[in-house]
Amino acid sequence: MNTQDHMLSRYDGDALAAAGLVIHAPGLPYPPMATPGYRMVDAGGWRLSQAFIIASPGYFLPIRPLDWVTTLLSRGNVTWMSVTPMEIESQMPHLAAAKGMVVVCGLGLGVT
Repeated sequence: MNTQDHMLSRYDGDALAAAGLVIHAPGLPYPPMATPGYRMVDAGGWRLSQAFIIASPGYFLPIRPLDWVTTLLSRGNVTWMSVTPMEIESQMPHLAAAKGMVVVCGLGLGVT
């Protein structure tokens, strides 16, 4: 079993199967983060959309090219949240330390 497979083995099989994207942070000692597949929607002034961002800095790692389509939560022309290395890497240490059945990493900025 290679290192990446071993790191993914800590996820529940059903949860991993439901993931829309698994994001790795090469060089960090944390397991990859599985993110859900989001359904694009526009309602109540909020919009969940997708964009391809060429490169982005991380929380721990320097700017790097991205190889996934990013999900954005926007209101008007302001993006409140996005699936970028900065957001993902900041959650990785907490995910790695978590034990049990359910983890809530946050509900996001501006979401009430």
